[in-house]
Amino acid sequence: MNSTQKIALVTGGSRGLGRNTAIALSRKGIDVIVTYHTRKEDAEAVVKEIENNGRKAVALQLVPVTYPLLKLLHHGCPTC
Repeated sequence: MNSTQKIALVTGGSRGLGRNTAIALSRKGIDVIVTYHTRKEDAEAVVKEIENNGRKAVALQLVPVTYPLLKLLHHGCPTC
């Protein structure tokens, strides 16, 4: 017996199309991870709605990273 549960990752899940997609997926029996940038309260409301649909959900804040920062993290200095 295969009892794998589907999990969706929805970026921008705190509002608009991302929110609607996350909620629609939960109604189809899929657990959802939603990401947000600054709208923590909105993302938490989406999580609550998904949980009210009987699914598991979590909201994660993702902060955009610029290329110079990636270069610094990868190489240890921005001019390398």
